[in-house]
Amino acid sequence: ENLQTAQPASAQAEQAVGELLFAAANLARQAGVDPEQALQKANEAFCTAAGPVA
Repeated sequence: ENLQTAQPASAQAEQAVGELLFAAANLARQAGVDPEQALQKANEAFCTAAGPVA
């Protein structure tokens, strides 16, 4: 499913994902990791592995 045809997430799913992201960011901080920098590096690694998107 692409972004043009994707249906909006339910409020319940959106809340659950938000809580998960909040918990992950707190875990990263407790481990001494900058969560924003970690996400940026993960995105770069994914883009490198996935290659260009048509």
